[in-house]
Amino acid sequence: MTKKTICCISDTHTYHHNLLIKPCDFIVHAGDFTSYGRMKEVIDFLDWYSKVPAEFKILICGNHEVEIGEFIPLLTAMCKERGITYMHNEAIDLGGVSFFGSPNSPPFGQGWAFNSVEKRLALIYDSIPTHTQVLITHGPPHAILDCTLDGDNAGSVALYNRLKA
Repeated sequence: MTKKTICCISDTHTYHHNLLIKPCDFIVHAGDFTSYGRMKEVIDFLDWYSKVPAEFKILICGNHEVEIGEFIPLLTAMCKERGITYMHNEAIDLGGVSFFGSPNSPPFGQGWAFNSVEKRLALIYDSIPTHTQVLITHGPPHAILDCTLDGDNAGSVALYNRLKA
């Protein structure tokens, strides 16, 4: 297999125009590409993302994609028409690489999108195929780079358990 280059970004919160992305095989945005998921923010991001110099463009939502999070089929269609692969708790093989993407994460604050209790997260993460090469989640596993400014662990225990299995 030939070497593939992957550029991973997340939490750009409408500041994507400030980024300089070098050509790569895959670009992955792991959520929070908007401030609140408003349609104007979504369209601006998707139009920019579609022009990034990458053969494959992969996107998941994050907790800030509140408004568009209510319209996943629409977001999926908008991505598809721009050559972007939107992933929502699913696996896909692209360019010889196996990906799994999920926007869901434990509750963090109030009123955010894709917050799920650990029992629901366990169902999602248990569906990650064992042959997955690149895992894309908006939140980290518990106790792995998940400390908040208050020193709390905000990551998912279910994701941690699935990764150590």
